Amino acid sequence: MAISMLNTKKSIAAVVAIIGFVYLSIVFSFATKADYDATKHDMQSTIRYVDTQYKEFHKLDSASKVKSLMSVTATTEQIIRNLNQDKGSLSEELLADYVRDYHLSGIIVLDSNGSLVCEYNRDRYGFSALRYELLKPSVMDTAIYPEKIFSDHLELNDGSHIDLSVTSRQDAPGVVVCYYHTTAEYAASYNMSLYTLLSGYSMQTSGTIIISDGNKVIASNDASLLGNRVENNDIVQALKQDGRTQELIHIKDSNADNYYGSMERGRNYFIYVYMPEQHVYTTRMQKTMYALVVYLLIVGGLLVFRARTEKRYLEQQREHDEVYKEQLREAARAAEKANKAKTEFLQRMSHDIRTPINGIRGFIEMGNYYKDDLAKQAEYREKIWQSSGFLLDLVNEVLEMGKLSSGEVQMEEIPFNLREICDEVKGIVTPQAQEKGVELIVKKDELLYPCLIGSPVHVKRILLNIVGNAIKYNKKNGKVYITLFESTSDDDTTIMEFKCEDTGIGISKRFLPHVFEAFTQDGDVARSSYEGTGLGMPIVKSLVEKMGGTVTVESEKGVGIIFTVRIPFKVAEEQPSEEQKQEAPDVELVKGMHVLLAEDNKLNLEIAQFFLNTAGITSTSVQNGKEAVETFEGSAVHEYDAVLMDIMMPFMDGMEATQKIRALDREDAGTVPIIAMTANAFVEDKKQAMAAGMTDYITKPLQMELLLHLLAKYAKKRKH
Repeated sequence: MAISMLNTKKSIAAVVAIIGFVYLSIVFSFATKADYDATKHDMQSTIRYVDTQYKEFHKLDSASKVKSLMSVTATTEQIIRNLNQDKGSLSEELLADYVRDYHLSGIIVLDSNGSLVCEYNRDRYGFSALRYELLKPSVMDTAIYPEKIFSDHLELNDGSHIDLSVTSRQDAPGVVVCYYHTTAEYAASYNMSLYTLLSGYSMQTSGTIIISDGNKVIASNDASLLGNRVENNDIVQALKQDGRTQELIHIKDSNADNYYGSMERGRNYFIYVYMPEQHVYTTRMQKTMYALVVYLLIVGGLLVFRARTEKRYLEQQREHDEVYKEQLREAARAAEKANKAKTEFLQRMSHDIRTPINGIRGFIEMGNYYKDDLAKQAEYREKIWQSSGFLLDLVNEVLEMGKLSSGEVQMEEIPFNLREICDEVKGIVTPQAQEKGVELIVKKDELLYPCLIGSPVHVKRILLNIVGNAIKYNKKNGKVYITLFESTSDDDTTIMEFKCEDTGIGISKRFLPHVFEAFTQDGDVARSSYEGTGLGMPIVKSLVEKMGGTVTVESEKGVGIIFTVRIPFKVAEEQPSEEQKQEAPDVELVKGMHVLLAEDNKLNLEIAQFFLNTAGITSTSVQNGKEAVETFEGSAVHEYDAVLMDIMMPFMDGMEATQKIRALDREDAGTVPIIAMTANAFVEDKKQAMAAGMTDYITKPLQMELLLHLLAKYAKKRKH
């Protein structure tokens, strides 16, 4: 016992250590990401702010230059007017007066050939210093075009600048040049300096910030970098070569030191921000240590709590043992009950499946025995057909119940006529009622809103299941009363009430609460004949509840059953007219049709070919969707009148094959009828087929009459 407890404590310690390691690793990772994201955000904010300030600087600087140029231009024009008034008096003394009066740095007068006529300046920048700039064609053109005025801002190598204006003389051929020279000291003292733009940024918190004109550093919060060539900075070069903007990029310098940086491009400038890696991840270790302390406190608290509760646990364990034993006994009883229910279910399914299979195989044996008796052959084929129908109903109901249980069944929201649904149901069940000797009495009140919006397929299924059961479990010469009326209605919604009352065998009081449970049937009813799966009523209840309705049952053993279904529907805006009803197509129209048949199952292929050939239809058969696409693509335009397409096939299924045929670049690719021929019999499967581009949908097992009517419909449309 002591060894076991020691091993348990070691295991707990190991788990605590592992959890702690994982927890701290996660905290470390999140803290790393948080520091990374914060640095990225800060750098981008800094870049945006510096970019805005730099643009504002250029805007103000440009405005200052324009104002200075406008001033010197105005002065030049005034001096031109003065010279015109003082004709013949041009001299250095006169120019000196003008320089003093107008606070200029100098005046230069040139003839039309660019030769110096006269000049005066107050510093060393005269004609000889400005000769290269003044003799440019763009400057001397002012002598040829009097209306032209030339002005420019010249940046000099010593940091000073000159604002000059050139205007054509009015008193003689040539030009007059007036200029202001601003010394480097004055520019640095009184003009806004680009170099001081970043002086407020700390390298420790904001990183190193650089503004470059592409070649050299024109501004930085690191004064030692001003004027340096950018190609001499490893980090800037790495950021420039990477080329990404709005990103935080990991880089290394020539010393293999790690940095993080970001950049932004302007029209004629670049902004770089970078900092050492240790300045990025400043809080992750601190956060990790905080997390470690918190974790240790939690573990310590849990250990104390465990010590306090361990004793209480041991005291309660004895009480729990008795409860646990009782739970085991209850679980054993529940397991025994579940096994019994499973066994009964398998027995019922075995009986229900084997009964029609036994009928099919038995009648085949009997048919083989009476192979020359045509009457017997016809009788046995009819019974084989009935048995296969029972088996098909079983499969359909089991699949339907499975879809309902998993929530895969989807209700439609389409207009339908309730009267027509009732007429269809009546047409289906009337032969069954006649065969059983049951009288079917239908009463439909005058419906104010017969055209509704809902799921007609499932409404029809509900009515068929209820009426079918009423006929199936009735007595000889019994009656089934069907009533349909509106219980409440308005202009938008109506509640339809369907009542089915029979004079059949009824349901025992013991079984009545279990009517809507799956795979259950009244034990008092003999199962000597194949009557049903026990799924009809559960399917009804599930469908009704999906539509927001209710279904109730009343019964007395030996008297009969009353089922009442109440379902709310939206009222359709338009009532379908009689003109919209189409006549049944003439199957004679199908003779001579050429059909492409895609089916991978040999038995199904043989059956389909038999149906088609019997009706005078020529078919070309392929075994998968890939072959179907290739065959259709290689055929002549309009060679095929229709395509019968199985859904589940190897290499390429029917859905994909249909989509590829519809995408072909040929006249008939979008118009040829493509009919799904599949064992997938649910509404959801039909929707998927229609969405894939199929024209219509027919389910297996194939019914010859239905298949030919469907083909006749499209043959009639094609002829028209």
